[in-house]
Amino acid sequence: MLTWLQAKFASGEALWVRMLYWLRAKFASGEVLWVMVVLGAIAGLGTGLIIVAFRGLISFGQNFLLSGGVDDFEQLLPLERLGLAVAGGLLVGLIFQRLGKAGSVGVTHVMERVAYHYGRMPLRNALVQFFGAALCIVSGQSVGREGPAVHLGAATSSVIGYRFGLPNNSLLVLVACGTAASISASFDTPLAGVIFAMEVVMMEYSIARFTPVLVASVSAALVSQFVYGHHVAFAVPTLSLGTNWEILLLLAMALLLGSISALFIEMLTKVVRFSQRIPLWLRFTLAGLATGLIAMLAPEVMGIGYDSVNNALLGNYLVPALLTLLVAKLLATTFAIGLGLPGGVIGPTLVVGAAMGGLFGVLAAWVFGDAAASPGFYVLLGMVGMMSATLQAPLAALIAMLELSGNLNIILPGMLVVVGANLVVSEVFGKKSVFHMLLRERGLDYEPNAITRHLRSISVNQVMDRRFARIRVDAALDEVRQTLQGHPLWLVVEHDEGPRVLLSAAEVARGIVNLPAEDNAPAPLQSLEKQGMQLGTIDARANLQEAMVVLRKAELGALAVVTGLRKSMIDGVITRQAIDKQYR
Repeated sequence: MLTWLQAKFASGEALWVRMLYWLRAKFASGEVLWVMVVLGAIAGLGTGLIIVAFRGLISFGQNFLLSGGVDDFEQLLPLERLGLAVAGGLLVGLIFQRLGKAGSVGVTHVMERVAYHYGRMPLRNALVQFFGAALCIVSGQSVGREGPAVHLGAATSSVIGYRFGLPNNSLLVLVACGTAASISASFDTPLAGVIFAMEVVMMEYSIARFTPVLVASVSAALVSQFVYGHHVAFAVPTLSLGTNWEILLLLAMALLLGSISALFIEMLTKVVRFSQRIPLWLRFTLAGLATGLIAMLAPEVMGIGYDSVNNALLGNYLVPALLTLLVAKLLATTFAIGLGLPGGVIGPTLVVGAAMGGLFGVLAAWVFGDAAASPGFYVLLGMVGMMSATLQAPLAALIAMLELSGNLNIILPGMLVVVGANLVVSEVFGKKSVFHMLLRERGLDYEPNAITRHLRSISVNQVMDRRFARIRVDAALDEVRQTLQGHPLWLVVEHDEGPRVLLSAAEVARGIVNLPAEDNAPAPLQSLEKQGMQLGTIDARANLQEAMVVLRKAELGALAVVTGLRKSMIDGVITRQAIDKQYR
């Protein structure tokens, strides 16, 4: 036994290497769901811990600056609010100016890495997101923490998958796990986290991916509950529709929410385009200046703003305060996100939606009197309607509303508001989600068609053909005939620099059938290889979309699938026709 092991190690075929090859093949084919579930749980736990640390850093910073009052920027004097916001913007701007590409962060960064890098996410960008977003929120910038949380969760899961050497289709599943876990840990809404990951980031619903993503989301929620208790982000009172006539008000609110969302996206687009030629440090400083100036009159715009949401849910705001919050938060967030601060857009949309819902709550009480639903009912519907319209995520918003309220009676009115707001922003105004807009302004496209999504979900390991034999181009006729006796389907013809041509074994057999077996006969493959397909190489972790890109760019007919550990080892071959069969 020892001699056999020594021989294996001496030949480079160590047991751990062979086991890694086997695991990769199983991951690629989806035959080890239980392992993906375990990795999903690890990703969820890791994400949960990272989100807890992120929230802890924000709380520590705000407790230090605000004398124990988290998000209580109202206690500061107007000039202090201005100075804090400008100083925070300038500091973050100077840091990001030196970081270059490492400054790419947020949900759009995750979507870019999914679309163009198959879920492989740099750890450095995640570290920048962790501290940059915390500094923005602590200094009172009008940004949310959920967008950064999505980046942190996706990066955590991506690093875990990459360290395990997972194929890229499995890596995408782990990115979805981290995304779902981040939303779950932020709001204590595990199901909404799953839907958000599928609807916003992955843009597809796959039954095979649901199980590990669900496990990750639940794991992160458990970590959050262990630290903070079973405490949702908002104090949602008991809610129900007072009278059926209020449906007319809900439809009107959906129309206005869709219109405000479209206005928000349009203003963001203008600010993004205007700011592209401004140096980064100056851009961030201007964002802090805009927030500080607005906060001198309306301090509620500073920070995440969930204290304002809770006040609106409890009916503590009158019409002037709600109008001020709506306009001020919309403007401050437009400058903060449009000028590129490393914060999220989800939180601010909830605040804007809460203010609009609060206004309709006051209107309902004036029209219907005691028969009207409570103000919190309209506030919650306004929140999910604005979130849904801005992110183009209707199902995630509905599920979040249900989990936050714990009330089935809110489903029907919620569907009216969410669907109405989405129709207005997309069909009337023709707007895509805010994330798609931000990507488009960077020259990136994130609308993969059904074929592209299908190819990304399949690893090359699942399609490659292992019935091949390797042979030198200058092999003698007898060697060629001996190789064909093993009944391969393909011959990988190798030159000094590596595999170059893929030949059909049947065509080779027909080509040499009448050749005499003479000692001085020329190598038959030198003439036959002209009939073959030019052969390139691709890593065994790649998916079919990556393979198709390589084939098109290099104008190849086939690829040899090689391992990342030892490029000289060919696991199989894959042709363009084999890929075409996967979607025809």
